[in-house]
Amino acid sequence: MWMWLARIRAYLDKLLNPKPSFTVRGTGHLKVWKRFSDGERELIFDQTNQLTYAYMERILEMLAQRATDPAPVENQVFSVWWETNPTDISAPSPSDTSYSAGSTIVAQKTFSDAQKISVVSGNKRILELRSTLESDEGNGLRVVAVNLFSKGDGTPPEPPNPVGFVGGTNNVHLYARQKIGPFPKTDDFALDINWGLTLEIAT
Repeated sequence: MWMWLARIRAYLDKLLNPKPSFTVRGTGHLKVWKRFSDGERELIFDQTNQLTYAYMERILEMLAQRATDPAPVENQVFSVWWETNPTDISAPSPSDTSYSAGSTIVAQKTFSDAQKISVVSGNKRILELRSTLESDEGNGLRVVAVNLFSKGDGTPPEPPNPVGFVGGTNNVHLYARQKIGPFPKTDDFALDINWGLTLEIAT
């Protein structure tokens, strides 16, 4: 008796309070490979990464384009910053605006058009971003994280010059961040990344 009443109540609730039939979900996914001089690659990291509130806010700005919003070009995904630190760092948070205090940015790599690949996969639309920390970069240091930044308004301290950088200054924003390794870097290998930003309609 009570089971039937519960089923009727659930049916009426669904009928009178319909839920959205789908949601749009944003995710990030990072893969890191060691690439050796003979071209062989070894996958050493493969994990979903932390997106930031700034990432969501800039998407809304680009869609709205109000008079007070930055020009769309300022919000484009622009560069990846390779972070090194002799000690451990804290886990990323959606509220992060910069890399970890005490870390050193050993390289800031901007993306060419060829390094920004659009992928269609079922109900997913993915932007794949590719970059490399070369074999002659960062050697003797511990690579602990990678950070994805927007372009900003073109005035210092825009990448690749992070001196005095503060998250949000000159409309430079941290979009995604991932703690990796730590990987002690040597000249025996380069580090390749494939960073996927996904929008998915989930029914």
